[in-house]
Amino acid sequence: MSSTIKNLPITVEKSHLVTIGEKLYSEKIDFIRELVNNSYDADATIVQITCAADRILIEDNGSGMDEKGLLQYFTIGSEFKKEHRFSSRFRRERIGEFGIGKFAALAAAKSFIIETHRGEWSYRAVFSKKEWHEKNSWELPVEVLPKSPLRTDGTIITILNPDRSFDVKDIIRHLREKVPLGSESFQIFLNGKEILPYAIPGQRIPVNLKTKYGTVIGEIILVSPHIASIQKAGLEIRVKGIMIRRSIFGLESSKGIARIRGEVKADFLPITSNRDDFIRDDERYEFFTELIQREIRKALKKLSDIQMGKFNQQASHVLKEALTLVGKAIRKNPGMAEAIRKEAPLGQEIQSGEEVYGLSENSEKDLVEGFHVSRPTFEVPNDPSLFGNEPEKDHFGTLKRKPRMLALAEKTIIRRLRFKDFGIVCRMEHLGRDEEESLSSEGIIYLNIDHPLYHRFAREEKTLIFHIVRLIAQEMALSHTPKSPREAFELQSELMTESFGKRRHEETETTVEN
Repeated sequence: MSSTIKNLPITVEKSHLVTIGEKLYSEKIDFIRELVNNSYDADATIVQITCAADRILIEDNGSGMDEKGLLQYFTIGSEFKKEHRFSSRFRRERIGEFGIGKFAALAAAKSFIIETHRGEWSYRAVFSKKEWHEKNSWELPVEVLPKSPLRTDGTIITILNPDRSFDVKDIIRHLREKVPLGSESFQIFLNGKEILPYAIPGQRIPVNLKTKYGTVIGEIILVSPHIASIQKAGLEIRVKGIMIRRSIFGLESSKGIARIRGEVKADFLPITSNRDDFIRDDERYEFFTELIQREIRKALKKLSDIQMGKFNQQASHVLKEALTLVGKAIRKNPGMAEAIRKEAPLGQEIQSGEEVYGLSENSEKDLVEGFHVSRPTFEVPNDPSLFGNEPEKDHFGTLKRKPRMLALAEKTIIRRLRFKDFGIVCRMEHLGRDEEESLSSEGIIYLNIDHPLYHRFAREEKTLIFHIVRLIAQEMALSHTPKSPREAFELQSELMTESFGKRRHEETETTVEN
């Protein structure tokens, strides 16, 4: 017995149309985004949003709709925007795809009104959720409005009696993220005040990459620690001007990632129907992720270089201030200078234009009374070893541990304190956080700027200068009185007192007198 074939009709329940509008979008506020993006697709240059207790109006000066356009507007799943990717006037790449966004308003209200004008055509339609359910017909009554020379092209959507109120700040935040605010000739006003794109201060690193799938364009912004503490980290990923997600692309553990901001636009990325996420297992998204990870790592390397540059600049400055205080202390105490002179290495010759404290700039005679702090030199050492191969004893005769290889920074900061017939050489080094605060070798003082105490004191310049003076005084005292801890500590105390104690005491006395 042969089989028979019957044709079964495929139908869609009327209620499903409303359900899609209510359930497709994750937030009720999404309907504002969808309607504003429709205005963008229609070549509007200005969108006016008015929020009141009983209604929300979204009005644009776009192309409006004639009867054919209105019919297409209410065709769910229309291919029009896919077939006509670019708008007719500004050639904008259209955002909408499925023709369902307008019904997102039904998630926040029971009805909405659309009024549209194009040339001689003017229409008004009311979509009521209640009436739609009650009627058997799929048709929507549309009112043809009388002609008026006062009307201009554009569309007004009115959301009647929303079931909740929307905070103005939330609307602004949402629109800044979800509509193409930065586009040319496109402005949005909320209750008469223009909404402007985020202006994030920081150092900008442009991103402009041509790939096999399309162009990736945008910028990575290195923000200040303050901005990093109040804003969420990551790059905004935009498709057709709309932020889909903010991401740090799996680099959560990377040093400095909290200071990464910015946005990248890649219109080739596949997105979900509600435009809230990407299709993650698509090769285009996987390719994009690897690409942006590489760009973020480059930005983090630049941030590290900037931070190291500022760190070295601060280190150079505080070393100068510390050596100046030490120089003044030694100059005032000939006996102290005599004790130090015995072992101290000779500083470099004074270069033209460098400063001699107390006297004129280049006179050798003046150096008898004055002193000189050299300009900083930044040196890349050829040999990372600071010590010979033989074990050393410390200042008190105790055998030190075996010689070490110290990991010097890319740039060693060197300054010299020069007197007439002796000098002090100080090197600021990255010796490692587990090494000593300071040490001496072959007459040179090494100061460890990786030490935890250095980083703690670096937050306050005066405290850091005091810390550096203490270390210099300590190493000088231990070098010049190696056999007597008591004498070394006394010399260190004397240097510290001359550098800080007496000066502060004199300042206090002056204040009291005044």
